[in-house]
Amino acid sequence: MRWNMSNINTGNRNVDPMGSLQWLISAAGDPALAVFESGQAESSEARQAACRLAAALGECRLFGVEPQKPLDGTLPVPMAKAAAEEVIVRITDSRSKAERLPELWDATDNPVEAEELCLGLVEERLTFWAVMTALEEAFIGALDDGIAVSSGLERIWLEVLKEIERLDAVMQEHRSFLAVAAETNLLRNWQNSIVTPHRDLLPWVLDGTLEKAAAELEADALATQPQHTAENDEAARRSAPLEGTVVSLIETMEHLAEAFRRQFRPEAMLAKAANSDKKKEVKLLWDSKQDLAPLRCIVYQERNGDLRLDFSSKDNTHENQTFEVVVKEQTRPTVTFRRDPQTGELYGEVRIPRDELPEADLSKLTFRLKKS
Repeated sequence: MRWNMSNINTGNRNVDPMGSLQWLISAAGDPALAVFESGQAESSEARQAACRLAAALGECRLFGVEPQKPLDGTLPVPMAKAAAEEVIVRITDSRSKAERLPELWDATDNPVEAEELCLGLVEERLTFWAVMTALEEAFIGALDDGIAVSSGLERIWLEVLKEIERLDAVMQEHRSFLAVAAETNLLRNWQNSIVTPHRDLLPWVLDGTLEKAAAELEADALATQPQHTAENDEAARRSAPLEGTVVSLIETMEHLAEAFRRQFRPEAMLAKAANSDKKKEVKLLWDSKQDLAPLRCIVYQERNGDLRLDFSSKDNTHENQTFEVVVKEQTRPTVTFRRDPQTGELYGEVRIPRDELPEADLSKLTFRLKKS
């Protein structure tokens, strides 16, 4: 049964790890898609709406989400062609950013902005995979109906394949920059959510390439550090200040204060809010007087407005430890750190519905961990 935009219902929500079904429902209800039923000329808004619909439908396929009919269907050829035209534009734009990645990286003084640029490219590549999953399904359907060539879908589908190959070549050339994604839960969430048969045909950003690049960078960094030898110790002793050198008390206190800030007030990033390109930051605070090592926390706003806090830590003392997550002094669900069997890193996740958050600008929210 082909796509039918009427009488859409919520479908089967037993398995929906990334909120893909709600995204599909929202995308399918976009008024801009009406032109495909009325036969009117396509607009830029219609092509963008078709591409969003393809991405949402593709995610459902990749994550094993099963919407009920009529929501579950193959994209009609005109809609698939429009989505393909739009995704080619977006792939080209991503390739342009990837080509300039070293330049853009060097041009920013903010490491959070540089990291977000790289994570954005990886996330875009994953979205392109979802779009292509839905487009491939439409193309196979057109082949079965004998209209793939006459409709022009085959031509534009091959163009999509060519453009994604060009993007992959550039991104892999700069994979040392993109390796920062290996230290986040972005890849882990996708890798853990993909179902068969798609799990057997992972794109390169999910096949371990970025994790390998990150490991190589870490090994190179360790290799360049000076080795501890007796000669080094003697050289350090000779170059050390003479005994009795007075160090400013103010300078000492400033260094101590900075050390405490790093220990107890690590930064957390609010990554790519769903409906905004603005960069936002939030503070992650430890509960006072708790001797906890810093860990990494990235806060995502999902498409439905909910927040997801992804924690990770390399401190073994956190394993199986449970903490309360406090937002504006309101206790939220607890987080327990588990060990990832693939990376060996400790991680935890907390989801907070948007309607349960305090009425405040997200950038002004304060998150705090408290030992349970």
